[in-house]
Amino acid sequence: MNGETTSSVLTCVYCGKEYPEGTPAWGSQVLTDHIKVCEKHPMRELEVKYRKVRKALADMIGCDNKQELDSMESIMRIAQVPEVDRVNMLNAIDAVRSTIDCIATDSCKATTEQIKT
Repeated sequence: MNGETTSSVLTCVYCGKEYPEGTPAWGSQVLTDHIKVCEKHPMRELEVKYRKVRKALADMIGCDNKQELDSMESIMRIAQVPEVDRVNMLNAIDAVRSTIDCIATDSCKATTEQIKT
């Protein structure tokens, strides 16, 4: 190439953040770490939706921590309700229970304000 050297700068396609020349695009934790905090990455919108759905289910059930969910499940298993209602409630309890780790570790970055909108 006529003695010219080319350099490439790793750049986030969502927010434009640039990393030093020579930063590898793969095999490095740099992009993975950035994706977790990039405000313009599409995952932020999914996190907001995820938290909204979780909150709606928890509000419907009336609880959202492991102890309350376990108790509610025990009650629903013996309650005299139509089977379809029992199944739906047990599925909702299971869905909320499966998200406890995400919420507890705050690995879903959506803010409370984003959830309300």
